[in-house]
Amino acid sequence: MKMIHASRNLLLAAIMAMAVTQISRAQIGSGWIPLPIDKAINSDGGTYNNSNGIETFTLSGTGGNRYEFRFKPDAWASERQLEGYVNVTGDIRDAGVAVNQVYQHGIGDEHQIRVNPAGDMYTMPDHDLLASNVKGTWVKINVIHSIPAETVWVYANGVLKSVRPYTNFNSSYMLKYGAYLGPGDGKTTVVQWKSIKVWQKSFTAGTQPVINLNSRLAMDDPGASTQSGTKIIQYTPNGGNNQNWTFTQNSDSSWTIKNASSGKVLDVSSGSTANGSQIVQNSASGAASQKWFVDPWNDGTWRVKNENSGKLLDVPGASTTTSTILDQWDSTGGNNQRWIIDPDASTGVTFYSSINYGGTPGQVLAKGSYTMSQLAAKGIANDSASSVKIPSGWTVTIYQSDNFGGSSWTRTSDTADFTTISGLNDTMSSCVIQ
Repeated sequence: MKMIHASRNLLLAAIMAMAVTQISRAQIGSGWIPLPIDKAINSDGGTYNNSNGIETFTLSGTGGNRYEFRFKPDAWASERQLEGYVNVTGDIRDAGVAVNQVYQHGIGDEHQIRVNPAGDMYTMPDHDLLASNVKGTWVKINVIHSIPAETVWVYANGVLKSVRPYTNFNSSYMLKYGAYLGPGDGKTTVVQWKSIKVWQKSFTAGTQPVINLNSRLAMDDPGASTQSGTKIIQYTPNGGNNQNWTFTQNSDSSWTIKNASSGKVLDVSSGSTANGSQIVQNSASGAASQKWFVDPWNDGTWRVKNENSGKLLDVPGASTTTSTILDQWDSTGGNNQRWIIDPDASTGVTFYSSINYGGTPGQVLAKGSYTMSQLAAKGIANDSASSVKIPSGWTVTIYQSDNFGGSSWTRTSDTADFTTISGLNDTMSSCVIQ
């Protein structure tokens, strides 16, 4: 196939053609829960005031370079959405003033929204245009940051305008709004925000690994045991089914957590309510000790609380050692009681090299954008896909050429035979999964 090195504009054009599908990601859709607004100040000479709900950030002269709020705590997992209205006036430096940032600790900015002197609102570093002639005009902004998908989506006035994939280096993230990059001597930039809201994705049923935030080790059925009473440990993540857990919600809003390998469910040994009682797997009985509440933490992680004891799933002593047996303990607020649970981690799109889901399957693909080289790294050779399985509610756009160029096809459900779709069979060189 002739290689076409298309610009990101082709990708954006295709995605914006699916705007109806994408808008379902915004808060007006389902699956978001509001977070309490708890903020910290990042200031370097700027000023701030709040009058009748309008927050005004002013940068003046060379000394006024930054006044921003970041939401606390920083995010480690899940998805967050920021919504607000922003208005920029005054003098603006040539490089623009930043009004929003997603910052990865130890790495730097993964995303900014800036406004330049001409009044163009755009993203950095990709320079995707969000809106024009915005100086003195309120613009509604929705920024969706997904750590599992390693992607930032930006909507301006309800329309998707930018999609930025990035690489997660196992860091936490700051989500910020305000004003950054002052105008210089004798000049003043004014950034106003109003109606700020922030949400986090709610927990949903699925099958996925459960990773401890402190140790970064996975909850594990050792040796893929099928025996009742087997003690559950933490172990190096390896993708095995003995580290995948299926969450099924009960009528009282609790969850039963079943190991994908053994079919046994997570339980507290002997139904104990004592601190330090070990976690085991047992055949499902419907007992309260086998029911768990999954409660959100503001950084996108989750606390898992036993219905019977009211105590939390815990790594004793905040151990980072493999094969440590898990227990339950009163809430301490420690990272050893917080868990990264991503419903998309072991659920995703699977391409096959033959029709009817035959031949060689590639690795399961999470939501994100995949170039030809990235697909190859996932075991999907160029021009080899002939069928695909797609989870309910997901959208896959298949591109004929690398870097999201050439003809494209959009699929929203399992497709057993690409030969029935004109031009699609053995054609894929890149794709976008949403």
